[in-house]
Amino acid sequence: MSEITIYKEEYINLFLPNDGVEFLFNIINDGLGIEVNSPLSLENREKTLMVIKELLKLKLIYVSSWCRSQRFIKKKTLSVGETMDILDNIWFKEAKYPDYYDMVKFWHKDWYVQKLEELGFDHFTDWKWFVKNKIGNLENWIEENRPKDV
Repeated sequence: MSEITIYKEEYINLFLPNDGVEFLFNIINDGLGIEVNSPLSLENREKTLMVIKELLKLKLIYVSSWCRSQRFIKKKTLSVGETMDILDNIWFKEAKYPDYYDMVKFWHKDWYVQKLEELGFDHFTDWKWFVKNKIGNLENWIEENRPKDV
């Protein structure tokens, strides 16, 4: 996989607390703006995997459920690489909407949601306005606010 810059304004919904990353559908359709009614191209699948990998490396999200595969994945703590390998294996080639609801479920880490709430964010807040007016540079804000021990 190559690199991706996830802090672009076009990807801002990936950082929307919880709703932005809950299911693969949310990441693909809402976060990246890719149509999900037919199987993804290899390029779009790789782009999605790169985004997930970056969010995991930043310690912003975690896997809250492996959905149908939950009973087969017994290891509680997985590295980013292990998580990506499992995701790559369960994401079958012809997947499309609604298949993405049965593969994996993500959630934002508590520290992230709590820091946003401290700034006044709630579910009624316009996310793009909030980032622009309350956070400013999202990349810097995350670096400054992410606990050193997560």
